[in-house]
Amino acid sequence: MKKMSSNFVSLHWRFETDAVAYSMCEFGGGEKEKLALEEYRVRHWDRATRKLREFLNPASQRVLGQCPMSAIETGIFMRAMGIRRNAVIYVSTLEEQLFGGNHSLLSLRTMFPSALTKRDVLTKEELGPLAKRASALAAIDYIACTESSVFFPTATGNFPNFVIGHR
Repeated sequence: MKKMSSNFVSLHWRFETDAVAYSMCEFGGGEKEKLALEEYRVRHWDRATRKLREFLNPASQRVLGQCPMSAIETGIFMRAMGIRRNAVIYVSTLEEQLFGGNHSLLSLRTMFPSALTKRDVLTKEELGPLAKRASALAAIDYIACTESSVFFPTATGNFPNFVIGHR
């Protein structure tokens, strides 16, 4: 990253399918989105967890700030914070982990064409041995996030707390 630009923004964008499903929020995808998220919940959650969360109202969750930020919301917020369209942005996630996959990333890249992921900054040979090692991939994100000029987390949690503490 530093070879490409001495100033870059790192974005810890928490829009993975598990976070979106857990939030019980809606993101404008209609019935298709609702079905996909419900299928995910049935496959990955036990009945007790589903029962505890099913009472949550998507509109109330959004008003309370409990929804992960979509690509458009993230882009608007970053622009409001002064991040320019031409900024080099390292997105600390992989497309297949994002809810909506590559479509979500393309939406972000519409607002920030220089948004990059690990796949953009590492060769296939470099990424290959790490692909199945979540902690190694997280370490790459951690290094990028601590070395960036600006760190932009979209949610709280251990990872952003560690990065903020390090910075």
